[in-house]
Amino acid sequence: MADEALRQRAGADVRRPADLKRMWRLTQDAVNGGTSLIIFPEAMRTRNGHLSPFQDGGFRVAQQLGVPIVPVSLVGSFQHHRTGHWMLWPATLTVVLHDIVETKGLSKEDVPALREKVREIMSAPLEELLNAR
Repeated sequence: MADEALRQRAGADVRRPADLKRMWRLTQDAVNGGTSLIIFPEAMRTRNGHLSPFQDGGFRVAQQLGVPIVPVSLVGSFQHHRTGHWMLWPATLTVVLHDIVETKGLSKEDVPALREKVREIMSAPLEELLNAR
């Protein structure tokens, strides 16, 4: 429902090929102009502190545009603000910037392996924290 409202405000219906092509062109122009894209590949907040499965969309964008991915892990954010709770608890938040993952030369068939590689990279520090408890 919210996605549909956003599309209507943007004046685009991604089900129409012309609008999808326009969105890709605008995204390419933004990236070429130096804009970084921030994508949350889980598409939802965690309910247990572990990473949920990743969606393909952001990885398809990176592969098709040939831009590198910089995985970022937010360690401790689940302990600070748990999904479904209104309370904020004291916690130490650590931002881990991982090594760049290149996408140049990858085909669309490589997207699932790319997605899983990035998920493994990002989940390592989270699992370390959860296992330490």
